[in-house]
Amino acid sequence: MSVAPLIGELQCDSTEEVDAAHWNDRMNAIDAFLGVSNVSGNPAISLPLYASVDGLPVGVQFVAPFGSEATLLQLGIFVEQEVPWRERRPPVHVSHAVERQRAT
Repeated sequence: MSVAPLIGELQCDSTEEVDAAHWNDRMNAIDAFLGVSNVSGNPAISLPLYASVDGLPVGVQFVAPFGSEATLLQLGIFVEQEVPWRERRPPVHVSHAVERQRAT
């Protein structure tokens, strides 16, 4: 299980020389199926079903046949009822900053 890359980790505008094949390999290592969903137009949903050892949410992507957005929304509702995530907060979250600001 892997977490999202750090901010700036995938930028190509750095001083590092990155060719198209290298960029493609890096992206496929992170999410090999994202491009397929984007090109096909199939609806997809990512649900935060796991957490890393650091408490960061790890999403699982579900893809449905073309035109089946309702199926994915029903899945999301069902999973939210069985594995609620609404109250879970990762260690770095905007609500923590708001709470600290209110306390001062």
